[in-house]
Amino acid sequence: MKRLIGLILFLLVSFSSENLAQTEIALGNSVFAAIKGSTENDFDSKYRVIEANYLAGLQSGNTGIKTSCAYFLGELKSQKALFPLMKTFREAKSAGIKLIVAQSLLKIGDSRGVYLVKRESEIGNSSDIKAALQFLYMDYCLKTNGKIDSN
Repeated sequence: MKRLIGLILFLLVSFSSENLAQTEIALGNSVFAAIKGSTENDFDSKYRVIEANYLAGLQSGNTGIKTSCAYFLGELKSQKALFPLMKTFREAKSAGIKLIVAQSLLKIGDSRGVYLVKRESEIGNSSDIKAALQFLYMDYCLKTNGKIDSN
């Protein structure tokens, strides 16, 4: 029980808006600055290149690259990333990657990704991951529906 409470507190602190903003500034400021102030066609082409780079990074064997790419694909709400993120979520052995990918799937908001996170929160193998996924899913439900889904 102490371990579960510790995990939830860690998630709350690490995903707080202040820490998230600092992480986004540190990791992605140069990428988002590159597309700022561009013309619309310029913006679209740069967005596609950035999205393609993040999708390629998602296939990396490097855990840090994979995790940060998964995070930023969620920030971009990339529809192209839906199936690669779902595959990464199913195959993830690390709890950290699984939680970041789950958060990204919920940010994208496609019903298939949301359902995958919901099912894993209900029938997952690890009780710690299940609790964290339930927290993320309930947060998603409250933000989108204004209530917690009871199904």
